Amino acid sequence: MIGICGADPALVCEVSSRFADKRRELRIHGTDGVLSWRDEQPWVELHKGNRSSPQCATLKIPFSGESALRTELRTFVEYLRGGPRPPTTAREGAAVVEALLELRRMAGIADPLPD
Repeated sequence: MIGICGADPALVCEVSSRFADKRRELRIHGTDGVLSWRDEQPWVELHKGNRSSPQCATLKIPFSGESALRTELRTFVEYLRGGPRPPTTAREGAAVVEALLELRRMAGIADPLPD
């Protein structure tokens, strides 16, 4: 199944179950390169270049693999213990939660916190 959203920038999503093995992959194609991630790798690969440039070496950019929610909660607890202020405010966090709830509503997924 392929879904196309928007025009500038365009978003193309391709979902398939026609592989012999279970496979998850994310690729972001930009003007000057491609960023890719394959299932369970603790890094993303940056392939710099475009049609008119020579192919450059691939850069591996590591990340922790920790979930975003766990990172946010850990950062907040560290702040409560006297650590540095979190990079996002409570207002920004609430806006993200509201946006996620709206996406769930639009998809017909029940509210996880009923009245």
